Amino acid sequence: MLRIPYFLSFLGVLLSFLCFSCTPSKSTIAQESRSAQLLDSLIAEKRFVITLDRAMPMMTNSMQSLANAGLFPPGSSPSQIYLSGGNNQLEIKGDSAIANLSYFGERQMGGGYNNNDGGIEFKDVAKDWEYEKDDSKGVHTYNFDIRNKSETYQVTVRLFPNLRTTVQVMSNQRFNIDYQGNVAALEK
Repeated sequence: MLRIPYFLSFLGVLLSFLCFSCTPSKSTIAQESRSAQLLDSLIAEKRFVITLDRAMPMMTNSMQSLANAGLFPPGSSPSQIYLSGGNNQLEIKGDSAIANLSYFGERQMGGGYNNNDGGIEFKDVAKDWEYEKDDSKGVHTYNFDIRNKSETYQVTVRLFPNLRTTVQVMSNQRFNIDYQGNVAALEK
């Protein structure tokens, strides 16, 4: 009968240890606050660069066939492809947007022969800017339309307080694709 109190005291110590280890430290909270303040300043200046490290194309039978053939980089799957090299970027400078993004997916039309524009590229003043902030979560959302010489894109950018981002690109000639990455200040 004396074993139950020892068990309960051990359980109490274990639970208190778990509770203290799960609470965020002051340095973690301070870092999150600094990141959120940096993001707010980047949004106010409307001058930032997003470096994308993952592409998430629409899953189709063709993408699965490419995966079965072993044509994706190591660790990647048909629905999540790891990007390397830092060349996949989206820059926002005022009302202008500049992008050079790798594209994985299917074209619905266009492209032509000897076309070197396999990725998503644009550099122009964007149209129909919409901005929204979810104050409860600290998430900033931009929507805009932009054209290059042959395609029209609808772009949605979500910026999170931890400086992570998601970018969704819809095209009039390709299947949709999403990206994930980090946002940083654009050097002047």
